[in-house]
Amino acid sequence: MFSNLIKTFTILLSVYVYWFPFLETYLLICPFLRCQRLITYFIEDSAFAQRGDVLLHLTIFGLTFIGIGIRRIPYLLRFHALQALMLSMVISLVDTAAYLFTVALTAEDSIGYPIFNMFCFIIIALIVYCAIFALVGKITRIPLLTMAVQINLHDDEGNEDHRIKPYDDES
Repeated sequence: MFSNLIKTFTILLSVYVYWFPFLETYLLICPFLRCQRLITYFIEDSAFAQRGDVLLHLTIFGLTFIGIGIRRIPYLLRFHALQALMLSMVISLVDTAAYLFTVALTAEDSIGYPIFNMFCFIIIALIVYCAIFALVGKITRIPLLTMAVQINLHDDEGNEDHRIKPYDDES
């Protein structure tokens, strides 16, 4: 019974780590959603609270980074935490590009506006996809991201059942 409780807690935490990249992406696409009247105020308030409290954001980032290195934490949780951390870094790059190229990317009449919003929707879809896999208790198969996470998570115990081979050879 205790192992089922730990497994359930691990799966819930694996899903929860995707909440922070989701909030960051939601904040980027918020002006578009507000123009379309598709806004959710609870999520918007949470996103602004996360962006406004830099110390909280740094603490969450630091705890996630420290937790990834602890071998006693289940591999599934470490995998999804590092994947959420890498997605958060990609979102930060997109946010920086939106800040630097404000007129080209976020102005409503610009050519980059639909491309920027489509890219944000793709990132949200990717986050939801990863969260669904975390809820099921499986590892995602996203070509570059999955391999980058597995390279950074070394398993000294010799468990190879969670490793994904780069090429599935039948020969």
